[in-house]
Amino acid sequence: MTTIDRRTLLTGVAALGVAAVARRASAQDNALNVNTWGGSWTAAEETAYFKPFTDKTGIRINTVSPVSFAKLKAQVQTKNYEWDVSTINPTELRQAELEGLLEPIDWSVVTRPTR
Repeated sequence: MTTIDRRTLLTGVAALGVAAVARRASAQDNALNVNTWGGSWTAAEETAYFKPFTDKTGIRINTVSPVSFAKLKAQVQTKNYEWDVSTINPTELRQAELEGLLEPIDWSVVTRPTR
């Protein structure tokens, strides 16, 4: 079985078009809340990323679905966050960038994904 650490998980998530929201999870939270599409998509993420990550770090992954740009925007505006990261499509990612809804990625601690 392949092991995965926090950096690898976040790099993989970033490569899948995930946008970090304004609240960062920390190891002391002992959980990372991930907004995902649900159904078989989430089941695949749990097998490929979330379970190996939890097994290695002890930090559990809580999934929240469905994905909603409107909810992302409302959370940032109210500073009342339900998730730490969210999967959004490229158009919504650009819109979120333009509206200042995203937290910058600290590339000194996350390996930039290759295309």
